[in-house]
Amino acid sequence: MQSSLLLLLWGCRPPPDAPQNLDDLMSYLFEHTRDERPDAMIAGIENLSLWLESHLEETFDGYRVTNLSSESVANLDDRTHNLDGQVGAAVGYDVLYPFEQVTDALVTADPLELFPDVYESHDRTYLSDYDCFVDKSCDLMSFDSTTTFNYPLNLTIETTSRTDYRWLELSDGQYASVQRVWMLEPATINVDWVQIDQQYFIATSIPVGDITRRVEATWAIVRLGDGAVSEELALNLTISNMQKTGERITTYIENQE
Repeated sequence: MQSSLLLLLWGCRPPPDAPQNLDDLMSYLFEHTRDERPDAMIAGIENLSLWLESHLEETFDGYRVTNLSSESVANLDDRTHNLDGQVGAAVGYDVLYPFEQVTDALVTADPLELFPDVYESHDRTYLSDYDCFVDKSCDLMSFDSTTTFNYPLNLTIETTSRTDYRWLELSDGQYASVQRVWMLEPATINVDWVQIDQQYFIATSIPVGDITRRVEATWAIVRLGDGAVSEELALNLTISNMQKTGERITTYIENQE
């Protein structure tokens, strides 16, 4: 996984142009997660890291991001993805633990222990070599999951989704990681006033000295019935959940020490 060697083998072509701002970077990273060549993702992660150096605080309360394009989801699976009505937001935060500890928790921990207040159940079927990914012998891992979430307002949401994880070796030799998730079918929900047709998610973990800087983004296609819940409130619930991820990771690591 030596990015410099790979670039040499590909003819020393420069990385593709990546967006400079968070608004566009998250959809760009979502689109290119599984590119055979890693240089598009490396350029995006390094631009994101640079942007966050002076703008991280702007993301704490939720940051509206550019909607996913049809090209961003065209190769996810064999379904047609209707993106009408999507809303998207991102949240950035620091976890005050090193990258290796944070990503070890995210990749290897039991999700029910890592996020006990989020998941009621979480079952995975791996589609690639798990051990190879964990020891960084390969840079991609995928799995399908069937998950039951507990949300405020007495919402219980069951989803079937696919996840891609990727390691990326940056130009300074350090690793970053990307996690991309999308639903394989509409969610099953215990109320009739909301329907989630699709949810797309991406999270990045970037080493910054002895801590880890993360950005999560979610795009959702939600249909609301006659209940007293607005699209804004639905989006704010999603933002609130992302804001708590750093605390959950921190708590898990502290309990392992």
